[in-house]
Amino acid sequence: NAWYVGDDFVESGYAQGSNLPWGQWYHAYFGRMSYRGVAITSYWYSFTYLEPIGNHLIDLFLHGLSAVFLFFLIRTLWRREDRQNPGARAETAALLGALLFAVHPIGSRTAAWIACRADLFGTLFAILALLAAASNLKPGRKLPLVGLAALLALMSKESQIVIGAAVLLVALAREETGPWQFRLRAAVITSVPAFLAAVFYLAARFFALEGLGGYTELPPTLAGKLTAFWWHLPRLLNRAFLDYLFHHFRNEPELMSGLRASSMSLIVFAGPAALVREKRLLFSGLGLVLIYLAPLWNFSHMMVVREERMLYSGMVGAALVFSAVAGAPRHPTLRPVAFASSLLLLTGLGLWSREQVRDWARLGEDNRRLARALALYAEQGGPQSTARRIYVLGLPPEHYYLDNMVKLELAPAFRDRLFLTGDQDGFFWQAKEMDKILGLPAEVPAEIRPAVREVHPSLPDMTFKTLAPPDLVLAAHADPWARIVQWDGHSLRDLTENFRQLFHQRNLIRRKLQSQPNLLPSFGFRLSLIPFGWSLAPGLTVAEPEEYGRPYRFTATDHDPWMVSPPIELATLAAGRLTITMTLPTRRYLPPGEDHGCIMWKSKPELEYGRVSAICFPLIADGKPHEYSLALDRNPWWALAGELDSFRFDP
Repeated sequence: NAWYVGDDFVESGYAQGSNLPWGQWYHAYFGRMSYRGVAITSYWYSFTYLEPIGNHLIDLFLHGLSAVFLFFLIRTLWRREDRQNPGARAETAALLGALLFAVHPIGSRTAAWIACRADLFGTLFAILALLAAASNLKPGRKLPLVGLAALLALMSKESQIVIGAAVLLVALAREETGPWQFRLRAAVITSVPAFLAAVFYLAARFFALEGLGGYTELPPTLAGKLTAFWWHLPRLLNRAFLDYLFHHFRNEPELMSGLRASSMSLIVFAGPAALVREKRLLFSGLGLVLIYLAPLWNFSHMMVVREERMLYSGMVGAALVFSAVAGAPRHPTLRPVAFASSLLLLTGLGLWSREQVRDWARLGEDNRRLARALALYAEQGGPQSTARRIYVLGLPPEHYYLDNMVKLELAPAFRDRLFLTGDQDGFFWQAKEMDKILGLPAEVPAEIRPAVREVHPSLPDMTFKTLAPPDLVLAAHADPWARIVQWDGHSLRDLTENFRQLFHQRNLIRRKLQSQPNLLPSFGFRLSLIPFGWSLAPGLTVAEPEEYGRPYRFTATDHDPWMVSPPIELATLAAGRLTITMTLPTRRYLPPGEDHGCIMWKSKPELEYGRVSAICFPLIADGKPHEYSLALDRNPWWALAGELDSFRFDP
C-alpha cells in the first residue's frame, strides 16, 4: 500500500480531472510528448477507483504475467536438436531466464513505480508478439496475432517502435531448418504485420498530437544530430552494460563481490558451451538488447539518475542471454556449477530488489506526509480560509507535480486551492471548469500572479500549464490569499510574515538607493589596471590578452568549471536583476549537464554554496556574445540571503 511517487501524480491529475477516459486516443494528453492510449486509459480507471494497493497489484500482475510468457518464449526458442533429456534442460534454462526478468532490480523497480505502467504493458504485448512469431501456428493465425500484439505494444509505449526488428530477429532465430534464404523469407513474412502496426501507430500518433511529438529537441542540423549521437552512444552502452550486470552496485561491496564472482563463474564455466551450442539463442538475446537500446540513444543522461524503466524491454534480451549461458553446459561437473552460479546471481539481484522496493516505498510515504501536512494547512479555517495560493519552499526539483499530489489528500470542498513550488516551475493540471474558480480577480497585478510559462496541448476538458512562481516578496504583501511555507522533511513552517517584512525592508533599501545613488557590484572580465580577483576551479585556466580592454579567455580542462568572486558587501534586497555577458565557442551540440550555466551565492553565515541558492539559465554556444538577464527577485532564496558574501559562477 505504498503511496505514489514522481510521475504517478501526472496520471492521477489526469484521472481526477478528466471525464474522457478514451480522449487520449484521438487528442494530445500531456503536451505533445507521448501517445500511449492503452496505458493512459488504464490510469483513468485505476486512479479513479483504486487506492495505491490496487494500482500496485495491477502492475505486479502485469510484470508477473510478462515473466510467465517470457518463460514460454525462451522454451520455444531453445534448440530442438535430439540430445539427452532436452525438455528438462530447456525448462530449467527458461525458468532461470524468466526469474532473472522477474527479480532483477530493473524489473522490480519498474513494477513498483505506477507511472511505469506504459513500460509494463508495452513489454507484455511485445513478448506476446515475439511468442506468436516463434510459435508453430499456421500463418493465417500467426500473422494477425503478431500484428495485434505489436499494435497494442506500440499503443502502450512509443519505444516499442522497434517491435518489427525484434519480431524479425526472433522469427529468424526460430527457423532452424532449411537454407538461409528460406528462413529469411519466412522471418520477413512473419515480421510484416509488426512493421505495418508501426506505420499505423505513427499515423495515429501524428493525427492525435498534430505531429510526431517527443521528449527532447534534437539539433536542427544533420551534423548536430551526428554529434549528439556519438556523444550519447558510448554513455548509453556503458550505463546499460553496468545496469544489466550489476545495477548500480558500486556502493554495495558485499553484493557486488558476490555478483562479480557468480557472473565470472558463469562466463568462464558456461560461456564457451553457450558459444558452441546455444549461439542462436545467445546472439538473439544480445540482438534484442541492442534493438531496445536504439530508441534510447539520446537518453543516456537519464539512466545515470536511475531511470530503470528505460531498460525494462531490453530485459527480455538479457533473459535470453542468461538462459543460453546457464543452460548450455552438458558436462556433469560444469552443469551444477553453472546452476549454482545462476542461483547465486539471482539471489543477489533479488536481495537488492527488495531494498530498492523498500526505498521506493519510503519515498512514497515521504510524499504522503508532505501532502497531508499541506492539506491540513489549507483546510485550517474552513472553506472560507484565505489560504488559496500556497507556495512551498525547500522541495527537490522533482516536485513539479505538487498541486496534483496534495489534492489526493485534500477534501473536495478545498479543491479550489492552488499548490505550487515557490522556487521552481511547476505544472498546473485541472478540470476545465475549475479555471474560473482558480483564476485571480482582474484587479490583482500581473506581477503577483503565477506566471504562465507555457500552455500545453491537452484534452478538451483539461487545463495543463507550466507555471513559474511570482515575486514572493511582493505576493506576500499584495496578495491576501497567498501563503508561503517551507517544508523541512517533517513539518511546515509558515514564512508569509517573514516575506511581508522583507517587502518593507526592500522598499526602504531601494528608496535609499534612489536618494543616495550607490553603484552595485560589477565585474569586467577584461585586462585592466585592476587585477583579476576571482579564484578559479582547479580545472579552469585563464589566458590574459595582450591589449588592455580585451576580454580574458577561460579554458576548462574538465566538465565542471567554476569561479568564485572576491568578497562582496551587498544587501541582496538592493538588487533585483543580474546581467551576464558571455561568449561561448561554437558547438554543434550541447549535451545535458553542459547546456546550462548557473550563478550561485552565499550569505555571511553560510559556509558553502547550497542547491537552492542558485539560478540556472540555458546557454547559447555560437561564438557570439550574448547577454543573459537573470531575475533575482523571482528567487525567494535571494531575498532570504540577507547580506551577500560572494558569488560562484558556473559557466
